[in-house]
Amino acid sequence: MSEKQLTGLLGLAYRAGNLVAGADKALDYVRQGKAVLVLLDAGTAVNTRKKLADSCANRGIDLLEAPKGLLGQAIGRPGVNVAAARPGGLTEKLQAMMTGGDTAPAEEKNLEGTELNG
Repeated sequence: MSEKQLTGLLGLAYRAGNLVAGADKALDYVRQGKAVLVLLDAGTAVNTRKKLADSCANRGIDLLEAPKGLLGQAIGRPGVNVAAARPGGLTEKLQAMMTGGDTAPAEEKNLEGTELNG
């Protein structure tokens, strides 16, 4: 997965209304059962990270981490560290791209040595 592709897909999902930005809105979406995926920027504060991780774990919602600064840059709102994604094709593609799922091209499935490999 290239950061350029991820940035483009995040921006598209945000403009399409499949992504809500901000910790409070994301937490509301999680609690209301509207989110199927939560994205955290690598620079997210510990308290915010814990609050969202606990809520997502209780509801079985996937939680993924994006490289620092990429989330805000992608949606055109620098400083945004959290986003929640609603169900849909863009969300599935986004999740597959970030986790190395089957819809990603073969050469991009190996995340070894990348920032997403933890």
